[in-house]
Amino acid sequence: MSNDLSSLAWQPPTPAQPTVLGRPRRFEDVSGQEDADRDIQAFLEDALDPARQKPRCRTLLLSGVAGIGKTTIARILGNIALCWNPTEGHQACGTCAICKAFQENPPRGIDDYFEISAAEYSGVHAMSHLVALMRRAPLGRFKVGFADEAHRASRMGKDALLKDLEEPSPYAIYILATTEPDKLGAALLSRCHHVRLRPPSMTDRLHFLRRRCEVGWGLPPENYEPAALERLAVRVGANYRELAAALDRCITAGPLTTDTVDRLFPDPLAACLSSAEALLDDDLSGAISALVEAPGTPDEKRAAMQSLLLGLSLACVRGVVTPYDPLSDVPLERRQALVARFDARRPQSVSLATYLEDCARFWGASR
Repeated sequence: MSNDLSSLAWQPPTPAQPTVLGRPRRFEDVSGQEDADRDIQAFLEDALDPARQKPRCRTLLLSGVAGIGKTTIARILGNIALCWNPTEGHQACGTCAICKAFQENPPRGIDDYFEISAAEYSGVHAMSHLVALMRRAPLGRFKVGFADEAHRASRMGKDALLKDLEEPSPYAIYILATTEPDKLGAALLSRCHHVRLRPPSMTDRLHFLRRRCEVGWGLPPENYEPAALERLAVRVGANYRELAAALDRCITAGPLTTDTVDRLFPDPLAACLSSAEALLDDDLSGAISALVEAPGTPDEKRAAMQSLLLGLSLACVRGVVTPYDPLSDVPLERRQALVARFDARRPQSVSLATYLEDCARFWGASR
């Protein structure tokens, strides 16, 4: 398939559904967070219930790795809370002025919705300003305040927010997003409905890439190589933002084939293998040279070496190669020899956790 596609005069496709290429607008469209969506829906039912005078909690904390969808979920929740004509099941109507304003990135012109990035404005004045805005009477039924990267707010800024959460206004809904929830402090955490967003699994990544490719860009399966999506899912960072950017880059640069992925996102695994074998031969200069000449950024090289280390560790412990394992593309004889040599160098271990610690010590001593 690769040769057939590569021989075509490639014309970047026109998006079939541009909305799929942007931020999702419904919880159902957020990939890989079904469990979190149910938890958020429970929070919504409690916070938006008109019969409940004092909800149990009106502060939602979203935590997870960068690019996982925290800001997207916060805006969907804000849209639902402020929508003029919400449907049953806590869904925004999609047609009122509020819903149309939330279709912009970022939302603009909404009097009862406020966003602040603590990464840019971490001082007490910025957080105090947000709290002051949230204490004013709303034009509608609720006011929604969203603080992104909340853990980066200053100590005084967190104290200002905490004071308002201790005595919340009956119409205020706060949404906090963070990659490091432990840095918020126990007092803030105890006043939040904490929802942890899980990193995407390999299945989640492939589902996300296929949907973006086929529904968003309108590419039928016969117009791209499925193996290209698998390589992207393995090589690109494990978050949806980076996956989306990588896929769009491949689609606009040429036919979506493994050759295109290899050209735009070269795999440093081959160099990592050479480096590992040099280390096992006690050839430190050769190991360093192999990594220096490897393609990719230092972070990509480190990630490739970590994947290789984990693959060697699991192969030694279980004797099998798992799907999407970095060793799966290595010729069998070379893989078996490398695993055997690696296993011979490790101390005896009683558990996988201890074994991985031994591996880390081995690589650390070999640097």
